[in-house]
Amino acid sequence: EANCLCVAMGALAFGLAGTSVLRAQGKNRAALLRGRCSQGPPAGARWECKAGRKVALWTGWATYVGIAFFSDWVPGDSVFNPGPALRTAFDMSVNFWFIMPTLFPKIAPVVNPTLEGLFNFTVIYGSCLMLGFLSDGGSRQKPKAAPFTVAVAFLTNVFYMLYLALRVQNRSPPTKEERDTTLMRVAESKYLPIAMVASAAICLLWSAFGRPGGEFGGLAQRWEALVTIVNEDRLAVTFVIDCALYALLQGALVADDMARRGFNDKVAQVVAAVVPYFGLAYYFWVRPPLREPEETL
Repeated sequence: EANCLCVAMGALAFGLAGTSVLRAQGKNRAALLRGRCSQGPPAGARWECKAGRKVALWTGWATYVGIAFFSDWVPGDSVFNPGPALRTAFDMSVNFWFIMPTLFPKIAPVVNPTLEGLFNFTVIYGSCLMLGFLSDGGSRQKPKAAPFTVAVAFLTNVFYMLYLALRVQNRSPPTKEERDTTLMRVAESKYLPIAMVASAAICLLWSAFGRPGGEFGGLAQRWEALVTIVNEDRLAVTFVIDCALYALLQGALVADDMARRGFNDKVAQVVAAVVPYFGLAYYFWVRPPLREPEETL
């Protein structure tokens, strides 16, 4: 089963590797592709070739959906036998954010706390990733970011990668009406990165110490249980793949977001692109407010 997981991750990486390959081809055929490619900020250079980006994203999305839902390359049951996975997903949804097991432990579904921690972290990662770049889905963007922000919480990279594949470059800040919405104010608030860091800490603490005095043991036993679950459970291994893809693709929207703010900080740009999760929180903390449309660089 572990070998199957390695094969699956390798196939997924192969699908996403098209970005690097196409970028290299673009450098070698600059004259041919000049009409389709545009230079972007240094840390966003991986996304400069629009045609290559689209091909890589659609390939990666199709590979992800095929592996996560339909293939036998990863442990657990596929969508053709969804019963066990649906039951686990329902139980974790009932226990979302650890409210039920904390307040009503006797009636809450019993799920391994390490799996609950992984589930909640995956949901938070994807939701904050989309929410923090909500301004990308302004009036000039055909796929609006708000519906995808909600959808990502339920089906993770099915919708995050789909949004990246469907969107067009958008460096124009949202209109006054768009930025005055409650959701946009939350997205632009400095409470968002604080909540991201606090949420990660809570997930870690729950995984390590949640449901004390029961069958789940100490730290060593919980870690062993998590490894076993990831090697046997379709949902768990999909959460791991989701987090890896979020980390790989979290920098995809940074360059346009910086342009909407007139923000030119190479350190923040690189940190946001290469440091999983916490680099994103750092970027959301240091970035300036959105500029007015007429002030956009």
